[in-house]
This record gives sequence, structure tokens and C-alpha cells, in this order.
Amino acid sequence: MDKKKMERRDFLINIAEMYYIKKMSQEEIAQTVDLSRSNVSRLLKQCAEENIVEFKINKDTTRIKLLEEQLAEKYDLEYIKIVSGYENQEISKKEVGRAAAEYVQTIVKDHMKIGIAWGSTLCNLVECMETNVVSKENVSVFQMLGGIGATDIASDGRQLTRMLSDKLEGTPFIINVPLLVQSKILRDLLLKEPQVEQHFSMMEKMDLLLMGIGSFVAENNVMYKAGYIDLEEAKRFVTEKAVADLAGHSIDVNGKFCKIGISDKIINLNLDKIKAAKIRLGVAAGVNKIKPVKAVLNGKYLNAIVIDEKIANALI
Repeated sequence: MDKKKMERRDFLINIAEMYYIKKMSQEEIAQTVDLSRSNVSRLLKQCAEENIVEFKINKDTTRIKLLEEQLAEKYDLEYIKIVSGYENQEISKKEVGRAAAEYVQTIVKDHMKIGIAWGSTLCNLVECMETNVVSKENVSVFQMLGGIGATDIASDGRQLTRMLSDKLEGTPFIINVPLLVQSKILRDLLLKEPQVEQHFSMMEKMDLLLMGIGSFVAENNVMYKAGYIDLEEAKRFVTEKAVADLAGHSIDVNGKFCKIGISDKIINLNLDKIKAAKIRLGVAAGVNKIKPVKAVLNGKYLNAIVIDEKIANALI
């Protein structure tokens, strides 16, 4: 940006601060900067057009605030944000992702250790993070579970780990192992590999975990769609009473770990380390996530959550 453009932008910022922060009238500003009132009005319009000033409508109603208070008490949550629910589930996911990103940007600190799982709503969170706005010193971003290897970045923890670390100007910690392997023996051997063992040993007492909350509708099972399991194996999650997926762990309706046939073949951060993290944020949207969200809240795996209004009403 050349000097004239920089000086012009600084001038617009000064005008905006006088009007919106110092609450000066347009006439007072005009006298201060020796311009006509109509010119001040034109400059304020330019401030909005050039995103020097951004407007946001706080859509939190009294009803939603009451819902947040009730659910925070019911599930012992330190933070909860409820966004408006939409008939279009993709819009709801984006709104939940946006709201979660705003929260994350307020809590990221220097030297933070952050873990990230997978999921489309979680992908929206990362995409909504503002680059360089929250850059801190020595932030580490860890992949919480093995990769699916899918072309859809929302299903691949490696991609999300890189994306988030780029947004935070942090250091990504990637593990080049699949989520699901052929046997428990192979899983145990991979966990003893120096790079993998070191990766998970570094994930003690994490500061922040970001997790999507998955459901086990057979046809939508991520591992089935990625070709790791067949449809019959995907259906087995349901017959074995699994309700929710949390970072690769199967959870039943009461919040208990649900061991199924492939549980000991999955490479992921164990539940004890998940529960030991300071902030455990879950994100979810859509009516198909009502039972999964209730399950993980029953298990007290989360102490922070961002959900849409449809899920919140069902939880109450």
C-alpha cells in the first residue's frame, strides 16, 4: 500500500472512531476536520464499504439466552452458544462454525496446545477463523486421530490440522497413519512407532480440543464412505448401541464408551486424555445430531459446545 493510500485509510479510521466510538455528531466531526457535513457523511459510508467499519446484528433472543443458561446448568458446561436453526442444514452448520470460530478467537493464547478432530461443521469453524487476527506465539496444533485419506477435507484430520495452524500461524503436528487399520496387533505396533508414540505423548494436558459430534447413520458413516468398512460393518455401529462418534470413539446413549468390533483397530487420542483437556469444545448442527449430542454430554466429555436451536430445544 502506497503512502497516499495509507494516509487516506488512517484518515477514514479517525473519522470512524470519532463517530462510532467517541459518539461525536457528523457536524462536530466536520468542524474538527474542516470538512462539510455532507463530506463527513460520504466518508462514513466509505468506511462501511471498505470494511473499516463492520456491522453485526446480535440475534440472541431472551429465549435463546434462557436456553443457554438451562443447558449450561443441566450439563455442567463452562461455555455454550446456541445459534438459530435453519431448515437448510448446511446453513445451520455454517452458522455453528462461524459462532464457534468467534469463540475460539477469543480464547487462543500464547503457547497453547490445540487438538482438532474432523467433521464438516468443524471444517466450517476453521474456514471462518480470521487469518492473522489471533496469531499468537508458539501455538501448537495437533491431529487428534489418524487420517481417512478422503478427498473431502472435512473428513481428514490432517488437512484440518494444517488449515488451523495456518490460520493461527502455529506449528502443525501431523501423524501419517490411517484412522483404521486391519488388526489390533497392527494398531498397537503403529502406536509404538517413535513418531506416533511421541505425537500422542505430547498431547498431555491439552489446552483446547475442537471436536465434531458424529452420528452413526450407516449410509453416512465416514469410514464407510471412505471405503474403510463395508455397509454391514457400518450398520453394526447401530446394532452395538453406538449413538455418537467423538474423535473416533463410539459412545452409547448414556455417554459410555461403546466397544465394537473395530474399536481396537482405531488410532486416536484416548478418552482419558480428551477428558483431561482444559477446554473441550464440541460443535454440531441439525436434528440428526440430537441423540449424539445428548450422548456426549451425558458422558461429560465436553465442557463447551456450540449447537443450533433445534438441538438445544430437544435437549431441554
